[in-house]
Amino acid sequence: MPSLTTRRVKLKDACYALGISHDTFSRRWQNVFTETREPGNRRRGVPRLVLEDELSVAVEFGAAAVATFRRTMKRR
Repeated sequence: MPSLTTRRVKLKDACYALGISHDTFSRRWQNVFTETREPGNRRRGVPRLVLEDELSVAVEFGAAAVATFRRTMKRR
């Protein structure tokens, strides 16, 4: 896997990389990128944080690998 940064990716670019629509992201992928964040940041209206390295893991290995990757990187 190439060396990636933890910079934020725009939602539009994330949807394009995953090959999905914004609605599909909201229904199926939103929890993948927010499930291990602080409880206060999971509420409605908070911008969704998609990081470049997490997105690359999602594209290459799928949704379940993102949670494992986050645990490995000790992100919360």
